Amino acid sequence: MIDSSYFVDVSDALGLGNPTIVEKDYYVVQLLKLLQPNQFLDDIRAMLVASYGEEIRQHHRSRLKLKENEEQKDE
Repeated sequence: MIDSSYFVDVSDALGLGNPTIVEKDYYVVQLLKLLQPNQFLDDIRAMLVASYGEEIRQHHRSRLKLKENEEQKDE
């Protein structure tokens, strides 16, 4: 198991401000590694990756909107 302080360190280094994002990414990768050897689960793995990618895109969109709103308030 990984030391949870690594999540904080990586989050700080990337400027995310929230270590749970890094922690979630770590566990998603671990899950995908477990699913990899099973040929039967290829479709499920593809769906997980696709939905996770959509979640990341939505998260970044919302962060960008928040940043734009903050910049407009500062002006």
